[in-house]
Amino acid sequence: GTGIPKVSQWAYSKAKEDVKEQCIHVLFPGTSECFDNERAEVLTPYPTRTNVQSWYGAMRPKGERFWKEVAWPSIEWKLVELLVLARDHVLHIDHAIK
Repeated sequence: GTGIPKVSQWAYSKAKEDVKEQCIHVLFPGTSECFDNERAEVLTPYPTRTNVQSWYGAMRPKGERFWKEVAWPSIEWKLVELLVLARDHVLHIDHAIK
């Protein structure tokens, strides 16, 4: 699969003190505050697609195989799960539109 990446300029962190760090979890690609911070690892050029060699090399772990066999299928399943779980909460809106 391929997508249009939205990439944090900071390395992902599970640390408790980073849970609410917007430069990691929310602001993609980021604000000047995120870019100017010492934790920033600015990708140049910024990736525009997820099916090119530069993308596979910028991933951690690196490599096309990891992206295609692990990361992308995981993303697809998370999106499907989200849609299935949300379905019951929005189905009445769909019926009202029809």
